[in-house]
Amino acid sequence: MFRRKYVFYAFCCLAIYFLYGLLLPYPWQSNKIQKSVSLLECQYCFAMTAAGCDTLFFSSIQDDSVLTGLTSSPEKVKKKAYGSAFWYSPYPLLHLSQGRLLTTVDVASADTIISTMRHDIRRLVMTQESLTAKREAAIEKEESFLSYYMSTHDIIDEGYNQMGRYEQDYRQMQEDMRKVCSTLKQLRNSDSILIFFVSTYIVHSPIGTDSVVLQHDTCQRISVKGNVVELQTLSENNAKGYYSITPSVINSMHLASDNSRKDAIMITYNYGITHDTPLQELKVHNIQGKVWRSGGMYNTSIPVLKRAEGSPLFDKYGRLIGIVHRNNIIPL
Repeated sequence: MFRRKYVFYAFCCLAIYFLYGLLLPYPWQSNKIQKSVSLLECQYCFAMTAAGCDTLFFSSIQDDSVLTGLTSSPEKVKKKAYGSAFWYSPYPLLHLSQGRLLTTVDVASADTIISTMRHDIRRLVMTQESLTAKREAAIEKEESFLSYYMSTHDIIDEGYNQMGRYEQDYRQMQEDMRKVCSTLKQLRNSDSILIFFVSTYIVHSPIGTDSVVLQHDTCQRISVKGNVVELQTLSENNAKGYYSITPSVINSMHLASDNSRKDAIMITYNYGITHDTPLQELKVHNIQGKVWRSGGMYNTSIPVLKRAEGSPLFDKYGRLIGIVHRNNIIPL
């Protein structure tokens, strides 16, 4: 009899514990949300190829027809995007993220333009072929001038070494343009041209509270749902000392409106796009403000700078409300 009563009380306590956790965060969680956010770096470019052809790389598309920086070397056009990302577990109460992070398409998914390019790929290739031929001719003209200069001057002439470096640069550009022109001809005659996104995701996480030492983890992209991107570290582990956020069954936003704004906390790397501080010196900010409903999104009074993209927003109890996307908050 006593044993059955003990089991009953234990079950009731366990039920209350889990029910509380579903509705409200446990008291100790409020001190951990600051260690849920890391800085995300996306290195990316685009590639174009076909069966039996070499691969060309470019950084973006301009005016729906010009592939920017078209080259045979990806390192010449690789771009970097920075933003915030937070460690996330999709299971309420269970902080089993297995290295998962959430961020947004503005940080980790620049490939949204690919579908547009694929729609008219043959015209794109022909346009690049014409533009590249003109660029090759201009480079050859400049390289011929530099070669003539180098053959008629010597090291005692002022600017000789600088002109020599220019000549080397133009020879490399000339070689690259020849490869590009040759590959474009191959692509024009191919039946199936492929365009794809080449990306590397690196999550930077400071060790300790005030340390300038960073942990670096490489990630892969798992899914894209709307404007939210899910990543996962290749090791399937969180950064050491970092805490994963779980979704909440309820939060303060159910009754929020423009006339009934709720307290909110943003944990974020809130820096502008031109901020030149070294990565290891960037700090996570804890910014308080208000949040309210606006159609299917939330608005916030918290100032949102470029690197805040992908940050989590919490209510005053520490429950996850949503993720920062541009100047709005996507509900989660």
